[in-house]
Amino acid sequence: MTPMQAIVASTSSAARLLHLDDRLGTLQPGKLADVILVEGDVLGDITRITNPANVKLVLKGGQAAKNLVAAQLPTMPALA
Repeated sequence: MTPMQAIVASTSSAARLLHLDDRLGTLQPGKLADVILVEGDVLGDITRITNPANVKLVLKGGQAAKNLVAAQLPTMPALA
């Protein structure tokens, strides 16, 4: 499985299998989404996702749970 296939399998394909693809699984207006921003080329090296030092931004429930980027976003103190 390629890195892109792994990402698709764990997002949009999983949502479709659970019949939740109308609400989640892809980044689209109106859908629920938790998002991570990873430094580096995850398609070239999928293991970059597993190293917390490479995870620069985590958006959960519409708020920044971790924010190590220049953008100013509200942070949830318990998860920072």
